[in-house]
Amino acid sequence: MDVSLSMEKVKDTVSKLGGKLAIAMQNLTSNFRLGFGTFIDKVVLPFTDRDAVNTAKYASPYSFLNNLPLNESAKLFTEKVKTAQLSSNVDHPEGGFDAILQSIVCEEQIGWRLNATRLLIFSTDASFHHAGDGKLVGVIEPHDGKCYLENGYYTQSLKFDYPSVALLNYYVKKHNIDLIFAVTEKVKNIYQQLLDRIDGSQLAILSSDTDEVKKLVMDKYKKLKQSVLITDNATSDIYIEYFSSCTERAEEKKTKECHDIRYNKPVNFKAIIKATSCGKKNHVIEIKPRSLSESLIVELELQCECDCKQPEHEEYEENSKHCSLNGTLSCGVCNCNSGRFGKFCECNENEGAITVDSCKMQNTTDELPCLGRGNCICGKCTCDKEYSGAYCQCDNFSCKRYNNKICSGNGICDCNQCKCNPGFSGSACECDTREESCMATGSQDICSGKGTCDCGECKCQTHPIRYWGRFCQTCSNCPGQRCSEFVDCVECQAFSNMGKNTTSDCSIYCANITVKSVDKVKKYTENEQVIESVDDNFKLCEHINDDECTILFKYTYDSKQQMTSIEVQKHKICPRKIDFLPIILLVSGTILIGGMIILVIWKIVTEVHDRHEYTRFEKERQSSKWNNDENPLYKGATTTVNNPMFNKRISVNC
Repeated sequence: MDVSLSMEKVKDTVSKLGGKLAIAMQNLTSNFRLGFGTFIDKVVLPFTDRDAVNTAKYASPYSFLNNLPLNESAKLFTEKVKTAQLSSNVDHPEGGFDAILQSIVCEEQIGWRLNATRLLIFSTDASFHHAGDGKLVGVIEPHDGKCYLENGYYTQSLKFDYPSVALLNYYVKKHNIDLIFAVTEKVKNIYQQLLDRIDGSQLAILSSDTDEVKKLVMDKYKKLKQSVLITDNATSDIYIEYFSSCTERAEEKKTKECHDIRYNKPVNFKAIIKATSCGKKNHVIEIKPRSLSESLIVELELQCECDCKQPEHEEYEENSKHCSLNGTLSCGVCNCNSGRFGKFCECNENEGAITVDSCKMQNTTDELPCLGRGNCICGKCTCDKEYSGAYCQCDNFSCKRYNNKICSGNGICDCNQCKCNPGFSGSACECDTREESCMATGSQDICSGKGTCDCGECKCQTHPIRYWGRFCQTCSNCPGQRCSEFVDCVECQAFSNMGKNTTSDCSIYCANITVKSVDKVKKYTENEQVIESVDDNFKLCEHINDDECTILFKYTYDSKQQMTSIEVQKHKICPRKIDFLPIILLVSGTILIGGMIILVIWKIVTEVHDRHEYTRFEKERQSSKWNNDENPLYKGATTTVNNPMFNKRISVNC
């Protein structure tokens, strides 16, 4: 248990837990023992301050103390917990890993029995220090996993760094420990992450109600007694598969764990051991049921060479015809003589041929000849169909794509790079560099002389005059155009006397102008090209007014009648304004409705829980049977005395 000052409220909870565990476990086993240890942190700043707390009520800080070795007295356990003095540390994390490791490896001092089920409950309300944190105070030596308890105290906390999670996991498995983290709600997520890293560990929430921890311990014990899990210490060079039918009638399947084991019913496991590499020839593998001390020791020696490699074997042949008479055939493989190489020793490096390493681009040991895309024959790569190059490093399908086409369909893929056709450029040949792609029909000017050609598209100039269109052929205020001349008439006639002209001015200045409103001004031809002007008598105009809205119109001038006809799009194109009020109301309403739903759910859950508890209380009250023996102050009228020398009982009535 963590005995820092913040655990003062939890002490009573842990002391009650011991009594409840003793009563509960007596129903499962007749041989149950409890022990108690406390921890704080390494006694050095900035972890703890020895002089900060040192009174009769609070103890001087220490790393770990074995207060009570394992024994059968639950009453003594409760007393030890209640009388355990609290102390103080400086930082928030505690040195609990030191305590866990010493509690595991100090088997004699703690009182672990050889063939007993071992449960270790770790209770705290804070996070933990781990390997590497000791560097802050110059403690850098990794822990050696040995016991260092003297008079119950851990004595080497300032010599060894905190244990790592991997080290704890190693000793938890080695000593058959089932670790239970009984922590408060605020640090639950921190210890949740350890469950996947420490085999067999579990998590319980430590609160005023100890039933959750008690239930977890009982379930853990039942599971250990009713199930078996096979573990081993095999390295990565060895792969072991386990098979079992678990019961007599069940079909055998691949598993290392069986459940619902019954008394006096054997469970057989079959282990298939496979060597994955020949790095280490001798292995000692321990296969054992988890939480039990019995084990099977397998001494494994790998035979990495076959008999067919020996000269006396019938398949061993020197200067074999299969090896071009220049190598030894053993186990179906040619071992070439000096100066020869190749699958059949067909290559001669003395004749100027290069070695197998010449088929490697980087010439490293891990690299495959010809990158694994072909065969190295006499020092040269013979590539598979899809690959090319001296080392088969090139292909014709890894080039960049544009519009779902390799090299945009405007080039070919050559050795992982696009080679573009004339008139195209870019990493995927996506750019059209032909000047005619930026010239209008019948024009010799690139982008009408009002822009630049970039990847087949015109980038029109915007200052001092803004041009637009496929070939930058359109503008509102271009010299020779009359768009700006008609803007005031368009605004006053088509948009309810907007603009500079009043009603009287509009009739005077716009007498020769006919304005017609249409649903949509046709801006493009069927080929999606901006309408071209035959002369200055026909133009497409765009005007942005003071409201930043765009008015779209086109005019036609009849020189014979000296009349101008204008088509105006009814609806101006205005930037969309965002109304924040509906958004604010929607978010606020969502939060309010969500809160009400949560309150209703909480009310329903609490109502169901209260009714369930009341029903259980009524059942227990109705089933209770009271008698005189349940009163501790009651003494019966009959006293029975056993005489050890006389095999009869004498009853005396008072």
